[in-house]
Amino acid sequence: MSFGEAYLHDAARLVGRDDGQPWGRAQESVVVAGRSYCCRGLSEDQAAILRRRYGRAPAVTSPTIDFELVRAAAGEFKPVEPAGWEYSFDLEPHGDRLLLAGWDFAARITLRPRLDAVMWSPHADGGCFELAFSNVLRVVVAYALLEAGGVLLHSAAVVDGGGAVLFVGVSGAGKSTVSRRALESGRAVLSDDLNAVVREGGRAWVQQVPFTGDLGPANTVSGRFPLARVLRLRKGETAALRAMGRAEVLALLAGCSPYVNVDPVRREQLLGNLEGSLAGVPADELTFPRDGGFWHLPAEERAS
Repeated sequence: MSFGEAYLHDAARLVGRDDGQPWGRAQESVVVAGRSYCCRGLSEDQAAILRRRYGRAPAVTSPTIDFELVRAAAGEFKPVEPAGWEYSFDLEPHGDRLLLAGWDFAARITLRPRLDAVMWSPHADGGCFELAFSNVLRVVVAYALLEAGGVLLHSAAVVDGGGAVLFVGVSGAGKSTVSRRALESGRAVLSDDLNAVVREGGRAWVQQVPFTGDLGPANTVSGRFPLARVLRLRKGETAALRAMGRAEVLALLAGCSPYVNVDPVRREQLLGNLEGSLAGVPADELTFPRDGGFWHLPAEERAS
């Protein structure tokens, strides 16, 4: 199946456009992991949705990334029946740009000479617009972090002992379960779905991003914390730790780096960013019981 065929009647024509009608004249800045995404062409309702979801943007000094919102006719998109279907959108890298197509949205992300994005959708407001915008924003954020020497990781991030512990694993490994157990134990959670790892001052930091899974944003905290440990999750009856080799950890985290890990042009850069972030950071496989009785293991190892 060719790019966008499941969602668009003519994908090449839509994402190849250089013109289009904006929804309105409003604009709103969304700040994620220290980068500002200036969203233009919004209706007043769309701008209000972004303010409610992402909050008022603080001042930032990093370069702004332009994000244009453009109208598309509903007839451009194929009807989708989601019942019994695991949703995923199409992503096609082209070196200097990236094409996306999904349920009632399409996007083109330009990577060179500078990063910017344009998104087409038939939805003026509401939950469908918010979901489409979030899907595209996640991809733009992943590429912006990669460009800045960091990475966006599918992970749960828990604040423990002043640092951030990243829990990683395949879908269903237990990231949301571990996050709930962390809250029950009095620990803070940055996200149970996606977290940013950035490098600054010679060390890696885990920074909260506004993307969560089952936990929801109300149960998470903002901020950034030094990366203290990486733990691969494995469910079991008894809590245990097993040290992981560096190559094993790199392969694991590359597999947990969404969107950019399917771009062959950026594979080397991704591995370099991960290797730099992991320098001096312990990584283990954690077998954990469902009751969450494992927090003593990392603490005991730190004390030994």
